[in-house]
Amino acid sequence: MKTSRVWVVPLMAAAILAAAAPASAAPDPPFAYRGVIEGFYGPPWPAAERVGFMRWMVAHGMNTYVHAPKNDPYQRLRWREAYPPADMQQFSREVDVARHGALQWIPSISPGMPLIEAAQSHDTDICFSCPQDRAVLFAKLDAFWAIGVRQFMLSFDDVVKASSHPEDAAAYGVGDAAYGAMNADLLNAVHQRYAPRDPAFRLLTVPADYSGTSSTAYLDALRAKLGPEVVVMWTGTATVARAVNCADANAFAKAIGRKPLLWDNFPVNDYAPGKLMLGPYKGRAPDLGSCLSGVLANPANQVDANRLPLYTVADYLRDPVHYDGERSWEAALREFAGPFRDLVGHFVENVRSTALDRTESVRFSALRDAFLNALGGADWPRAYDALRSELTASAAAPEQIRSSFPDQRFVVEIDNVPGGGTAPSGYEGASWLSRLGFTSRNALEAADAVARTRPRVTAHLSGGELVGQVAGPMSPKELQGAQSSVAGLRARDDGNPDNVYGDRAFQALGPAYANENRADAFFDAADRALADYSSRAGEASQQVTLTVDGKPVAIGQGGGFTAPASGRQAVAVATDGSGQQSRFVFTPPPAAIARRAVLRFGRLARLRWRRGVVTVPVVCARATRACAGVLTLTVGSRRVARTRFLVPDRVTARLRVTLTRTGRALLRRRHRLRIVVRATATDSAGARASARRRATLI
Repeated sequence: MKTSRVWVVPLMAAAILAAAAPASAAPDPPFAYRGVIEGFYGPPWPAAERVGFMRWMVAHGMNTYVHAPKNDPYQRLRWREAYPPADMQQFSREVDVARHGALQWIPSISPGMPLIEAAQSHDTDICFSCPQDRAVLFAKLDAFWAIGVRQFMLSFDDVVKASSHPEDAAAYGVGDAAYGAMNADLLNAVHQRYAPRDPAFRLLTVPADYSGTSSTAYLDALRAKLGPEVVVMWTGTATVARAVNCADANAFAKAIGRKPLLWDNFPVNDYAPGKLMLGPYKGRAPDLGSCLSGVLANPANQVDANRLPLYTVADYLRDPVHYDGERSWEAALREFAGPFRDLVGHFVENVRSTALDRTESVRFSALRDAFLNALGGADWPRAYDALRSELTASAAAPEQIRSSFPDQRFVVEIDNVPGGGTAPSGYEGASWLSRLGFTSRNALEAADAVARTRPRVTAHLSGGELVGQVAGPMSPKELQGAQSSVAGLRARDDGNPDNVYGDRAFQALGPAYANENRADAFFDAADRALADYSSRAGEASQQVTLTVDGKPVAIGQGGGFTAPASGRQAVAVATDGSGQQSRFVFTPPPAAIARRAVLRFGRLARLRWRRGVVTVPVVCARATRACAGVLTLTVGSRRVARTRFLVPDRVTARLRVTLTRTGRALLRRRHRLRIVVRATATDSAGARASARRRATLI
């Protein structure tokens, strides 16, 4: 599928790669296998998206793709059945794409008794000692050989370590050791059938005991019989390994008699469908190239979202010694979002925590803590303004991402209800993207409530005078309302299921994490701040005094004041009845901006609507960083569509705006409408821009 990202040009791509690369040239990658195993539970990736992702893998130095999605029925539950001709034709196209990119396309067949899906309808497991069953498996592999596949994988992960066939019991006995011997004999037979046909042939397997460092009866039997050419996979010390090092890899290598290939369950989220894991690859030792034959990352179900964490995996695999996870992740975000990096960053920075790295909401957490810590002194307004600016941008980001970000597949992925299903009744934050706006607005309300425990000054400096108003902190009665509101915020947000701003509960197939939500921590801190204020609310709200540049200033009725001010700034300090102070610094307004940002529409003679959405091309030019604004469509005096947008400077964006119910009804009646398209925006320096055009909507 062709990308719609208008900013991806060779020069920019080269600049990104150059910025991400170390000063000296990296050595050749130390891993023979560098890639992705589509091995999750859940629907396989759509074919077109898989092909696009394979091309992305090639561009990022990966050389292996394994097709092993658990919900591909012909791979596992219906392993005896041949793939339908249409599926094989698609696989043939994928193999051709892989071949042109020097990428190995490897199919997996899992012929054992499924463990996790035991209650589902499935084929009888393979009879390891029966020639007729081996013939069924060979026929399936032969079909892949015919389309050019030269590496296969037989998977025994998540299966019952037993055969249901009496022939196998007679030939091997029963128990874990017997099952290991069965697996080894079948793998050897497959290798002996295909290896003489092509020296490039390789056979991979994932054993039934695929994690840990100790040998087992199953692994002892597998090791004793398995040919040395077969590549054996390992997930680390656990199914999802927090850390991987050579000591552990060497221990497993001893158990299987060869250097393992790491099946790394990162950033897979099939076991936690309510969670996105978009952060960097961490916890992997820099010397793994000496003790592993390679790394295959198991991705998340969301195809496009994988491009962030898997960029960092590819970066590590190219040069693990010099790999820097945070630097790599920033490079990934800049490549993925281009000039929309800051906008998309408001989302991904608050869903980045993974099973490997618990880092989350770094910018918000720092600003939150700075504000709470500053409340003990007079300079808290500066920290409050910074926190409020961040939360305001995060609250606006979902609508701007929906309308402005070119990669709409990614938008759909993050704007769906996690795990499928429908949104819980009454919750506006049902998707990850909606949750960002929902919780950001709640956090804004909490910050504003805490700020009202201190005296405040609003003013402007002009003509040698500071003119403004002073407001005292909350009265006891107002405090009661604020406490009820903040307590309600936590209760309101608790009912929302998605992990944005951190995890409330996350089971990482081993370690359990709870109460790590950074917004929840802020709600609790706000509640404590209001409780602390309650003991002095009566005294604090009785009176407030003001100084400007150190001189007392009379406060008039309603809190108004005027004070002489000289110089380039005026410092106002308000003190409440309990002695708490607030310090504000005012400067003259900036000179009028002679330069104006420019908004232009693309071709608007006729606009078409599809499924209630109209796409409007908009250009932002001569802006400082970006134009943020509102796009509206009107018919006469009736507004039929509206959306907020953010368009970076010198970027042509195709804004998507959803018609209102009224707009759709009008179109159904008239089939075409004469509309007025208006856009107003302000850039980062305050320069304003607007555009207006008539068009026909059909």
